[in-house]
Amino acid sequence: MKFNWEQIKKILLPKEKLVSIEISESNIRVFAFRPNSYVPKIMEVIVLPAGVFDKGNLVRPEILVQAFNSLKQKLQKFRQLPCYIILSLPEQNFYTNVVPLPELSGQDLIEAVKLNAQMNSPIALDDAYYDWQKISLASSTDQATYVFIAVANKHQINPYISMIEDIGLKVAAIEPRSLSLARTIYNLSGIKEPYLVININRDGIDAFLAQNENVVFSDFDSWSEILPNTPLANISLEQIKEHLSTKIPQLLNFYSSRYNYPIKHFYFGSIIPQARNVLPGFMQQDFQLQPITLRLPAKWNIITDEWLPIIGSAIRGSIPRANDVIVSLTPVGTEQGYVQARTLSYLSFWIKIAATFLFCV
Repeated sequence: MKFNWEQIKKILLPKEKLVSIEISESNIRVFAFRPNSYVPKIMEVIVLPAGVFDKGNLVRPEILVQAFNSLKQKLQKFRQLPCYIILSLPEQNFYTNVVPLPELSGQDLIEAVKLNAQMNSPIALDDAYYDWQKISLASSTDQATYVFIAVANKHQINPYISMIEDIGLKVAAIEPRSLSLARTIYNLSGIKEPYLVININRDGIDAFLAQNENVVFSDFDSWSEILPNTPLANISLEQIKEHLSTKIPQLLNFYSSRYNYPIKHFYFGSIIPQARNVLPGFMQQDFQLQPITLRLPAKWNIITDEWLPIIGSAIRGSIPRANDVIVSLTPVGTEQGYVQARTLSYLSFWIKIAATFLFCV
């Protein structure tokens, strides 16, 4: 009898299921692709009542627990349990920075990154999860090694991990929303030049600079910071335009002065339809920027701007776990738990193989 080992492995050791979750102050989004394709399989939204968060901080965790229990039922409906989660969170949960370092390797590079994280982080690293990755900046003319560093407060991240694990899921990675969105923009446009992103969402305005799928600088302003005591429904385009008239020059000047290269392209996303019709033209005319066009697959005709960040997380989920070296703000235990679970699966696989041989003999 001739065995097809690849087919046996697929049966006895199936590929893990990965689902993307994005949490904002107004809702929880859930997204997943169909196996081995970029066709959406799951697109669910759980609306959160006002008051669950205060300035980005979770103040009513019991409401979020109820939402996660509802989420569990939805995942059971799609037969997605058990599964691993790529979690995308708003910018105010993270501190990120790109630092230039001399050519280092091994332990010297690790120590240099840790020192920079300690010096620049607003919180002590003992109270934080932090991670980093080397990135390339095509606009840079020097010989430095550029490293993207991300830091998150453990006390803000741990409740999310606990709630996810309480419904039987495991966290594979946690990342800022800007990183998720940049991945979508890059994969759907192929843009090679550095670019500016303005993303108007229900929490506020994400404004960040990126190259390829790497975030170089990120800034977030909540609606309460932009226009205190003004409901989102009452904010006018002129007020948003006035805010961007100040914010955009700051970002463009920062990049050109730091990296000696101009930003020429932008992506604009908004939950406000009128803003999508008016503000891109304002950015083209006032700042001489060229819009980035996304090439959406035909089967994504129902995708709106609000789904683009979580799609970036789902794209990350399609990367084999062993090849995923992107920043993740998770405790070491979570990462080890993933490896341990897969190791047990492999051991189970070989035990079953041995049993098959014994049976055949």
